[in-house]
Amino acid sequence: KDIIFQCDDGAGNTTDYLAVNGALTPDFGASAYFSITMNANLTINAPSNQSIGQSGSFFLTQDSTGGRVPSFNSAFKWTGGTAPTLTTTASAIDRIDYIVKAAGEVNAVASLDVK
Repeated sequence: KDIIFQCDDGAGNTTDYLAVNGALTPDFGASAYFSITMNANLTINAPSNQSIGQSGSFFLTQDSTGGRVPSFNSAFKWTGGTAPTLTTTASAIDRIDYIVKAAGEVNAVASLDVK
């Protein structure tokens, strides 16, 4: 499924994008903050245009149905070595904060069910 999501440049300017067939390649050169409402399962690919030291956040919102499962490319490195199980409750919001440690390595941490 295709997913509409918004990219925020940190200055309050948003742009709508489309994740084709449920896969999204975030462009870290265009934005550091991504707000995504999932209406299907989503694969987040390795980001393009990374800069060492760059940081930002993904806000992943379940639609009114919930049950959407995001997955992350192996470029994302997690505490304990495993991606967390994110919240699948309808309208739940999970926040993923990241920092680019090295080319192709994005260290990430999740805050689940942000209210």
